[in-house]
Amino acid sequence: MNFFDVMMLFETHTMLGILFWSNLFLAAMIFTFETTTKTIQDKNYVHGAALARIVFSAAYLMLLLGEWIPNIILFDLGYGILFFCFYLDACLMLSFLSKADKKMKYILQTILAIGIIVFYTFEIILMDDTIRSITTSCVIMAIYGVPTVYFISKKSNSRFKRVIGGFYVLFLISLFPRIVIPVIDIIYGDSTHDFIIAHSGFYLVLIIITISGIMSTLLFIKERSDIMLENMALNDQLTQIPNRHSFLHNASLLFLKCQREKRKLSLLYTDIDYFKKVNDNYGHDFGDVVLKRYALVIKESVRQYDLFCRYGGEEFLMMVESDKVSLAEHLAQRIMERLKSEHFDEYPDFRFTVSVGIAEGIPGEKDTLDTYIKNADEALYEAKNGGRNTIRFYQNVTQDAV
Repeated sequence: MNFFDVMMLFETHTMLGILFWSNLFLAAMIFTFETTTKTIQDKNYVHGAALARIVFSAAYLMLLLGEWIPNIILFDLGYGILFFCFYLDACLMLSFLSKADKKMKYILQTILAIGIIVFYTFEIILMDDTIRSITTSCVIMAIYGVPTVYFISKKSNSRFKRVIGGFYVLFLISLFPRIVIPVIDIIYGDSTHDFIIAHSGFYLVLIIITISGIMSTLLFIKERSDIMLENMALNDQLTQIPNRHSFLHNASLLFLKCQREKRKLSLLYTDIDYFKKVNDNYGHDFGDVVLKRYALVIKESVRQYDLFCRYGGEEFLMMVESDKVSLAEHLAQRIMERLKSEHFDEYPDFRFTVSVGIAEGIPGEKDTLDTYIKNADEALYEAKNGGRNTIRFYQNVTQDAV
């Protein structure tokens, strides 16, 4: 055994030992992170990540024992488990994409199956360290290549996800020497020194990717939690449309814009007719169904840039900007017409109507958003007194000349 053989043996043992203990430590750290998660899905992510790290540790332990105690079965079993761990890690990465395609997981499963078959075929036939190095690196590159491509290419991904994708690109590039150098050795002769550098560098990269990968997982979970908190702050939790707070913020900006540019603005104040009777006669659960259905009708009726919200209880507001005559009235009529065709499986004969009050005009210098809401509310009161299921306009909105 020459000097480089001794160095390689020492480096392999050291690196495998570090990988074994670091994965155990990271698994314990992930479990402690579970207490900060809020949803079942995030807890499942934590459990999956921790389980993967424990299995990683078992695989590295088998490889370590295979180095100390020459046992080809133990050694090869460790590699098989390691491939499966890389597959789990890649699946975990894909699960953080906003629209993860099931086809991606099928592709990963195919790559894993082919990789294991090819690896064990070469092991049985050749049992060569160089071929093992090439095969292992190719399988890892293929497995991680799938989520890396999607992290880089998906336009809807956040900047954070693109950075993580870029980091994995560097990881995949770092595997090339472990493939290229052994191939060069086979073609042009033995170059043990270069192989040792590539071999040791590979384990160093695994240590870096292990620590960085798990930190990325925890940051992904935090990013999801932040998005969830933002959604709770801005959206009504029952109807999943903007809530009063977010509407007033955006409506204030639109109001000031129309006031400054002398543009026509319409505010629609709507209320579900006899909603109390809906709750009394059919129950509050069905009342919630009605609220969600009406919110969906509004969402599908307004334009992409119009503002709308659940203002409170069974009251909903919409704000539209347009120079077209009677745009707000057409919108209200479209919604009321749509409600006639709404069908509920629980109560097929049930239908509901809404009353609408509209305040519109070009906001004057003394006008405020609160004024428009108050005026639309007064128009809604007139609509209800006028028999409900009707539209009424507030006629006295102060307007400046265009």
